[in-house]
Amino acid sequence: MKTASSAPTVQRLLTTNFVVVCLATMASFLSSYFLIATLPPYIAQLGGRESDVGLIMGAFTITALMVRPFVGLGSDRWGPKRMLMIGAVLMAVTPVLYTLSDALWALLVARILHGVGWALAGTAVYVLVAEIAPATRRGEAIGFSGAAGNAAIAIGPAVSVFLWQAVGFSVVFAASVATAVICLFLSLGIREHWRAEPHAPSSPGRLRIIERKVLFPSVVMFLLTLTYGSVVSFLPLFAAERGIDNPGLFFTVYAIVVVVVRGFAGRLLDKCGRAALITPGCIMAAVGLVLLSQTNGMVMFLMAAAVYGGAFAVLTPTLQALAIDYVDPGSRGAAMGTFSSAIDLGIGGGSAVWGFVVQATSYQTLYLIGTFVALLSLVIFRLGSARKAAAHEPAHTMR
Repeated sequence: MKTASSAPTVQRLLTTNFVVVCLATMASFLSSYFLIATLPPYIAQLGGRESDVGLIMGAFTITALMVRPFVGLGSDRWGPKRMLMIGAVLMAVTPVLYTLSDALWALLVARILHGVGWALAGTAVYVLVAEIAPATRRGEAIGFSGAAGNAAIAIGPAVSVFLWQAVGFSVVFAASVATAVICLFLSLGIREHWRAEPHAPSSPGRLRIIERKVLFPSVVMFLLTLTYGSVVSFLPLFAAERGIDNPGLFFTVYAIVVVVVRGFAGRLLDKCGRAALITPGCIMAAVGLVLLSQTNGMVMFLMAAAVYGGAFAVLTPTLQALAIDYVDPGSRGAAMGTFSSAIDLGIGGGSAVWGFVVQATSYQTLYLIGTFVALLSLVIFRLGSARKAAAHEPAHTMR
């Protein structure tokens, strides 16, 4: 007969500490996404062309790309809470610099500094979630924290466009500052579980900035976010071309779908395995981009947002969980730095390159090219999965 002590114990996920981390995640995302739909027209108001929009928007994520691996290393050495606090301070300062920028070069410098803050805050919350969540509920935890970020995506762009059209850009920048300050105060209350691992790098010769074990899911994520770069940087200008008044509604629908889907997607990826969700997710991303390229009104515009959002609701937590599965606890910071860098490279590199594509072709061509990139990510994943299976990877990561 089984005793009470032998019965399986369900570890609690929704602790106060975890909720505070999710709220800090939401505040940091809200601070950033207040600017996603409004900064491109602000750049255009300063005289920028499509290539300038791509360069300045891309500078944010390219900077984050360069900084994140060091943030991951810093999280492993000094703890993610400290990284989050420094990042929140930088994110609160830089929107003030936007209001003082009257030239494109000054705006570019401010955007680069903002990218440093985002790299610190964004990587730190990933590591905090991985540390706080029980191992058996990690996929669910990533789903919840991702939903917190996407709730901010649902609110930020649409509200920021309304504020811009009703009051002006200065109020949008002030809202970005306020939410970054909220993130800072929330971070003060986080109780991190971090401690220096005995095997963590301790000498310059052993520093590990890029975690090679997570390169496979990181490459797949890079290709997917390459398409996302075309959306975040040029959607406001594309919407204006097609006569759509508030492009922020795209991000609202996108994020609502992500919030709804991620809760049960997190449970599914823990039960069914990581690979089972990635194939349909990549196909949905491609379909969403096709719909976007053919948009001729608000209905199709929002349909594209729903399908594209459903894709990333499944893909982001699944690939992130896969990356965490591949490493030991002392390397999670480096792993999340590597994975986050792939996201930044995709969004930032896409923003910079897509600007020249748009100038040479059209927005419709841009999103059709993105469709093929999304399908390429599926091909890469299937080939990589077959290789991992042949190498006898653990069943819970690839089944």
